Amino acid sequence: PKGIHAPAPKEQQKKIKIPRPPNAYILYRKDHHREIRDRNPGLHNNEVSVIVGNMWRVEQPHIRERYFNMAKEIKRRVLLEHPDYRYNPRRSQDIRRRISPHLK
Repeated sequence: PKGIHAPAPKEQQKKIKIPRPPNAYILYRKDHHREIRDRNPGLHNNEVSVIVGNMWRVEQPHIRERYFNMAKEIKRRVLLEHPDYRYNPRRSQDIRRRISPHLK
């Protein structure tokens, strides 16, 4: 029968989620997050982010440049692998707020 090999209708095909390429700060935070957590085990993630953010602001220019170059390279690879990629932020009505357990 013909219907067996027919592609699924558009609405049934699962859309592949391509992750947004990280920027320079995200790469820097990823590299330094564990180090900060290990030195300060009781800190929450938002406190770690503040510390890493302050570190990023005063970081030496050649270090920052290295992360900017890494981010450009990752973005270039994502665009090569997915030429139709376009960042498409979720609409505010689609975002569901997460409530942290310690805020309940």
